[in-house]
Amino acid sequence: MQKPNPKFIRLDSHATARNAAVATESLSAGVTVLSTLSLSSVLLESEKRRRCDGCFRQGDKLHRCTGCKQYWYCDAVCQLKSWKAHHQHLCIRLKAFTASDDYRSASASSRLHYILLAHVLAENSVALQSMFDEMGKDGELDIYNPISALLSLLPAKQTSDILPNFPMNGLVPESLIAYLACRFANNNFTIHTSWMDVFAHGVFPVASRLFNHSCVPSAVPVYKIQDASTIQMDVKLLRDLNPGDEITIPYIDPALPYTVRRDNLAKTYDFTCNCPLCHSPFDQVIEHGLAPAELTSFESRLHQRILPLIERRDSLIGLTKANLALEFLASLHQGFLPSISEAFSVASHYGSYSVAVQKGQALLAFYYLIYPANYPMIGLHALELAKTHWNGWVTNSLPRSTLEDMKRAISLAEDIFHMLYGASGITGTLNGDAEPLSELKALKKIWHGSEM
Repeated sequence: MQKPNPKFIRLDSHATARNAAVATESLSAGVTVLSTLSLSSVLLESEKRRRCDGCFRQGDKLHRCTGCKQYWYCDAVCQLKSWKAHHQHLCIRLKAFTASDDYRSASASSRLHYILLAHVLAENSVALQSMFDEMGKDGELDIYNPISALLSLLPAKQTSDILPNFPMNGLVPESLIAYLACRFANNNFTIHTSWMDVFAHGVFPVASRLFNHSCVPSAVPVYKIQDASTIQMDVKLLRDLNPGDEITIPYIDPALPYTVRRDNLAKTYDFTCNCPLCHSPFDQVIEHGLAPAELTSFESRLHQRILPLIERRDSLIGLTKANLALEFLASLHQGFLPSISEAFSVASHYGSYSVAVQKGQALLAFYYLIYPANYPMIGLHALELAKTHWNGWVTNSLPRSTLEDMKRAISLAEDIFHMLYGASGITGTLNGDAEPLSELKALKKIWHGSEM
């Protein structure tokens, strides 16, 4: 069993949370403070038939399990590995469970948690049962051991009942199933590609035990495939930290409206976030958005105000961030981000490049205002904006000066991708297509070729 290296982290007391994971020394942005493997991971229902249930990679010709008829594999190698790991215990039992009225009437997230819990128990039943039986006999649990870290997690306020046909009923003690079930929904992670597309949920108990949430996080999880079937989480710092600074991660998207974040955190995790993004002025509920006639000038002012800060790579924190939010309060309206994102996407797709650039530059400025510096979404949007500049120029829709804007977008994206993924990009790709850094390199190559 892989055990993470805790040399960069220690647990301190916290005023409102169980503990705080803090830096043990001065650390630079981009440092990996934790690498940990999932105890188990399962695909979203929407990803079934698109990805292999064994290695999670995308495939066009996946082979269906003839037993349960619910799992798809690349080949016999993936299927055999999955069979040995968990499927031998679940295959036939899954058919009865997923056909039951109780399962079918559960929410999509609850159904996913049931299957993920079954996987965890099937893959780790001996170790879990042994440690569960010994709990309380040998002092505190080792939080850097994934099995004991899982057992050490706090239960959720609202828990799901174990359904009668749960696949692991009768194979492990009911007391262990019940103990883990109430610690599940509030401690799992959504697993995403480097394009931030969610495709699975996974159990990473050490990360769950260590890191508190912040809407202004100092770190983010990055995922890659390790050993052909196991997903690895690397927790990467977004900014420099001093000894004693807390290492936090986002449990939900910081760009969601304040009320959505507040309600989601209260319902799922039973706490109220007190980070700067959940205080004035960011906690204001803006009743009315901008009129269409006001949008163009607002978006232009937003971009022009934030652009110099992006150029200097300023980290918008504290009073600076709050003052900017007050200046552009209308951007906090819950309809602003969906509207501008959709407008950028549509204009880029249909070749209205002047509109796309206007919307895209305003969207980049908004992301830089809301997200912490080096957040993945900033880099991804900078890449999309760079491609829009290029497409506009090669189709003669935009003047040559747009290449300078493209150069700036490329530079921003490159800085963030290098920090998160290294100069060579992610190893063990989770995507069927190229990684963002690969696309960026290809764009630079085309651009430089056009200048020769």
